Amino acid sequence: MATSTRQTLLPRKFCWTKFGAEAGESFDEIFARKEKERQANHGIFLWGVGNSVAPGLRILVKTEVRPSVIFSPMRSPAKAIDISPPAVVEWMRAVGLGGQEWDIPNGSIVTSRAGSLASGTKKKHYALVCHSDKPLGHVVSPMEVDLDNLRNLSSGGELGFSQVTSVVQTLDTKSSSSRLKYPVGFVAELVYPYFLELTEPVLVTPGAGRAKQRAKTLQPELDLLKK
Repeated sequence: MATSTRQTLLPRKFCWTKFGAEAGESFDEIFARKEKERQANHGIFLWGVGNSVAPGLRILVKTEVRPSVIFSPMRSPAKAIDISPPAVVEWMRAVGLGGQEWDIPNGSIVTSRAGSLASGTKKKHYALVCHSDKPLGHVVSPMEVDLDNLRNLSSGGELGFSQVTSVVQTLDTKSSSSRLKYPVGFVAELVYPYFLELTEPVLVTPGAGRAKQRAKTLQPELDLLKK
């Protein structure tokens, strides 16, 4: 199902996100939590992101049979506010890429720092719906993501250094001198409903999500994976 981390060529079009410390957890702690989530949910795990990439993802899922998400480590050290945030929230409600309500599965938790939740301005967060049939972890990969060889899939524009999550396409010819290259940590497949808009934040202890109150099922997603 998922694209192997052993592949040597990047897809022509893909979702690209960078990982690091977030919401009071190191990336090792995040990986460990997401691996438990992947095991509990038949390969499916949610990966929280801070910005909406819905326009690009709508194009990606229409043009790619098995759309990929590529994860690269951050090049710069984590900010103090990500390492030790004053407050952390878990996001309890989700709407899929097509605008449909989607039940967050048991064992799936998406957290973020609360930001300005107290003033009422932190009302949304986002997540990628990923699948991997291999254990998660930061591995040595022969692939690299060349920033100068990417363009935003929906706008065609260049990517900025500060963009954490983007939907991109690669150029036909590589640039002779790149501003920056990123190693590939691991690769997964995006699966239905691909991308979530998250609402209803609940304050939690950093690194510990609130237990879900009702049973959830992943059967519709598992059925789609078999097709």
